[in-house]
Amino acid sequence: NILKKKAAQKGISKYFKFWGYQKDVRKFINTFDVCVSCSLNEPFGINNLEYMFMKKPCIATNTGGIPEVYGDTNILIPPNDPFKLKEMIKFYMENENFKNEQALKGFERAKSLFSSDINFKSVMDVYGALLDKKSMMQK
Repeated sequence: NILKKKAAQKGISKYFKFWGYQKDVRKFINTFDVCVSCSLNEPFGINNLEYMFMKKPCIATNTGGIPEVYGDTNILIPPNDPFKLKEMIKFYMENENFKNEQALKGFERAKSLFSSDINFKSVMDVYGALLDKKSMMQK
């Protein structure tokens, strides 16, 4: 409600939709032309991975763990820079091919580094190595 009031006070409420809490955000993400994550400090940001797995072009702040998540895909901007954000949204909207290429690169990166199969295998490898080490120590 606070955000609704602020948007109304600034005369920009026609540009926003406030849906409230949603259990399944995928249906909303599917409607996005560009996903934006403007965190001032984000250790990881699962929303960024969700965007990448859904093949959405992204603009995010280069803070915390976000640059590691995106790597050389999509667009990273300084935190707290609304002018750069506006510029990059416009850039994506005017460069459809680049926008689509970045979305696909982001998807490929997410799939290769962050898929559940890869994470499961990594965890199992660690446990296997620990069990092997314990077994060797008992001999």
